[in-house]
Amino acid sequence: MARYRGESVELDLGLIYGIAESRSADELASIAKRFCEVNEFAKWKYSLAGPDQVLSNYPDSFIRTYLEKRLRMLDPVIKTTIGNRRATSWDVVSLMRADKAKSAPEREILEMRRAAGGRVGVTAPAFDRGGQHYDIALVSFARARTLTQVEQRYNEPRVQLFAAYFASVAAAILLRRPRIEKLETVSLTDRERDCLSWAAKGKSSWEIGQLLNISEPTVKFHLMNAGRKLGAHTRALTITRAIQAGLINP
Repeated sequence: MARYRGESVELDLGLIYGIAESRSADELASIAKRFCEVNEFAKWKYSLAGPDQVLSNYPDSFIRTYLEKRLRMLDPVIKTTIGNRRATSWDVVSLMRADKAKSAPEREILEMRRAAGGRVGVTAPAFDRGGQHYDIALVSFARARTLTQVEQRYNEPRVQLFAAYFASVAAAILLRRPRIEKLETVSLTDRERDCLSWAAKGKSSWEIGQLLNISEPTVKFHLMNAGRKLGAHTRALTITRAIQAGLINP
């Protein structure tokens, strides 16, 4: 049973130590489970945009559908959280009632959440240093039973603090790249090579999009795929390894 003592917002330091000491996704999952138990949540989800990495105890069918249909771009919960740039309490029923003009796909996403056991919850963002939406991690806790105003008041900062630690460790674990013995064996698509070649010349994603007549998100998608193949998690390292492998000319 969660307890609220005075005006302080307490976060079990044991959970923080547990996050810091985690070396695998399974260990992180056990910490998130413990947070749920302490704060009376039933569901949890960590997601990292861009490479679409997810840890969660939601049903596999929910996660699979969510990723395959790229519902993150439409999810009202995520839109609200990103807009606030801080931990935000939400209720799918309230979100559906708040704007009668919401699209059918948005309502479908909210219904999916409710059916999966996430009728209400708290979601916290962790932006990259540039604050870009495509490099944002989200940590979310949910349950079927309504959150009282007191619970919202105390759980929002708790979830935000937890997310800050959890997101940094989770990203380090999930974005570990397998060692590539021979870069020469890597194969890039023509579009990936084109995007990398222009990036190597110092062009921004927007500029590359204009040059290739494709959207900026599409450029980032191709660069991300190239980085995954080359075992690099930054643009600079991706370019370096592509040059080393003879995939693009400097």
